[in-house]
Amino acid sequence: MLAAGLVIVLGIIAILGVQLSAVPASGHHTPPVDPTAVARLASPIAADFGPEQPVVFDFSVAMDRASVDAVVTVDPPAPVRPVWDAAAKTLTLMPEGTWTPGTFYTVSVGTGARSQAGQPLAAPLRAVFLTLAAPQVKASATQMSGNRALPGTGIALDFSRPVDLASLRAGFKVTPAVAGAFAVSLARSAPYRVTFVPAKALAPGSTYVVTFAAPVRTLDGMAVSAPRLTFRTTSRPGVVRFRPMNRTQSVDPTAAVSVRFTQPMNRASTQSAFRLSSVPAKAGKFTWVENDTVLVFQPAKPLQYGRAYVVMVTDAARARDGGVLATVKGSRDVRSAFRVAAKPQLATVTKPSPSVAKTSAPAPGGSVRTTQPPATTPVSGAPWGSVEEYALSLLNCTRTGGWVLANGTCDGYGSGKYSAYVPPLTLNAGISSSVTRPYARLQAEQRACSHFLDGTPGTRLARAGYTSYRWGENIGCSSGSPSSIAVATELFFQSEKSYNGGHWANLKNGEFSEVGVGVWVAGGYTLVVFDFYHP
Repeated sequence: MLAAGLVIVLGIIAILGVQLSAVPASGHHTPPVDPTAVARLASPIAADFGPEQPVVFDFSVAMDRASVDAVVTVDPPAPVRPVWDAAAKTLTLMPEGTWTPGTFYTVSVGTGARSQAGQPLAAPLRAVFLTLAAPQVKASATQMSGNRALPGTGIALDFSRPVDLASLRAGFKVTPAVAGAFAVSLARSAPYRVTFVPAKALAPGSTYVVTFAAPVRTLDGMAVSAPRLTFRTTSRPGVVRFRPMNRTQSVDPTAAVSVRFTQPMNRASTQSAFRLSSVPAKAGKFTWVENDTVLVFQPAKPLQYGRAYVVMVTDAARARDGGVLATVKGSRDVRSAFRVAAKPQLATVTKPSPSVAKTSAPAPGGSVRTTQPPATTPVSGAPWGSVEEYALSLLNCTRTGGWVLANGTCDGYGSGKYSAYVPPLTLNAGISSSVTRPYARLQAEQRACSHFLDGTPGTRLARAGYTSYRWGENIGCSSGSPSSIAVATELFFQSEKSYNGGHWANLKNGEFSEVGVGVWVAGGYTLVVFDFYHP
């Protein structure tokens, strides 16, 4: 019979997959390292021990089971269940439940263990192992544009270990709910990717939250901590309006065609999606202004007299953040139509008489208000009413062919000297008080500068009872005195003359006959707003 001191542990070596070696007699302090890497390098320790994996001791002789069971210890404490083979030579210790992830365990059989012949162990037996770390998952959107997901995105789940798909299907949750299916990567190395593919594109401009509503487990039974992925899809850009406006007649054949969008656009895709009937894109020049929210197309040759044109942008246009153009239901594009003016007959061409009284223009060298009117003396509910009047005079100076100078005076009011004469606009007090001035106040108080802070200009007009489709809006905003901002705003509008920018097109549009004017100052921030209108 073999002596008890010759008990062997070949079973442990086979299960743990490591080779026993002497423990170093000395050591030194080192910076913290990955415990899993340490376990793999230290030969007496087994790494990546499974959550339900048993510890097996093989003895060379039949053992007294009770004496062995009595001296089995687990550090840190964990309940185990002993299972013996019929010959009483192999002890298998089964964990009750699972081992704690990422934990060093030492399982020992003390010297109080005896063989069936009564011989004690000469030295204790130990098995040291590091359990597998808790499985991890990283969730991400597969199609991103900047910090937003494209509506066609999938949701990638990268697991540190193979996952049980049945538990994943039961636990995976997207809020708001999204129908879809899982696609499993065939890669055999970590991370193990499973991708949730939505059945249809996600809603634009929406926020989605990904988590686990029920336990998700790996193939070895360990629970995976739930991710919490929150992402927002790109919003769909829209077209505010075309220039020339829809159904406009008598358009100048040399006019540029422009499109204003609700947000900055991707230049390449939007230019490719732009169409002007019978005019190829290469037969003109594209220009982008106002932070890529306005696309201007200038045909190389004048458009044909009397001809109707259709301008459109297809859904191939993309916003700067990747959003797909919002089109009319049932169509794949947004479009507008206009007609070029008939060819003039020289015998009947007459220049409109510049009979507008010039008293509305500031006299050369005239005073320019540089301080805001006292808020305690409002004029018909307009604290800056005199500035509004001044801003309108500057607008009509440019509109009638004059030119506003840097000192705030007008050269050539009503003369058609600097641009084609267009009759001056009439102040619509109702629009000013119910639409334009309140919107100027809203923006000033929020330090905003946008056409869409409270719907579109058209919706704001319609709410006040002005329902005509012929409208436009210009805005100027900056810090400074109201009068100086009014001048700077008009100078900016004039700067767009060379490419027929949206502001210039509005103030020179002969279809507009009225205008609402609003000026408001809050905290030194001034808003100047014009709402153009024709009943």
